[in-house]
Amino acid sequence: MARELERYEYPLPSREYVLQTLAEQGVPAHSLCVAFDYPDYHGLGDEWQKIDYQNMAKVDRAVALTLLNIANSLRAPQWNANNPKTEPFRAAQRKLQQ
Repeated sequence: MARELERYEYPLPSREYVLQTLAEQGVPAHSLCVAFDYPDYHGLGDEWQKIDYQNMAKVDRAVALTLLNIANSLRAPQWNANNPKTEPFRAAQRKLQQ
C-alpha cells in the first residue's frame, strides 16, 4: 500500500532549535518522524500498539540507504544556492570549509 508523505509542524521548540543551531553553523540537518499520526500522540491514551511498525521499518530502510549514499558520495551536501534564505547558512558552511 503506497502512502503519501505528510508534513507536520513539530509542536516543541527543541527539535527546531537543534536544527536551527546546526544550520547556523553551516551543517545541513533534517528531522524525520513517522509515528505520531493519531490525535492522542503522547497523551493518556497513547499506546505502543498504535505505531505502524511496518511503515517505520520501510522509512528506516529508506533513511539508511539515503545516509549511505550521502556518506559514500564524493560531493558533500550543499545548501540550495538559488534560495536567498540559505545565504547565512551557506556563509557558515564556507567558514567550516576554510
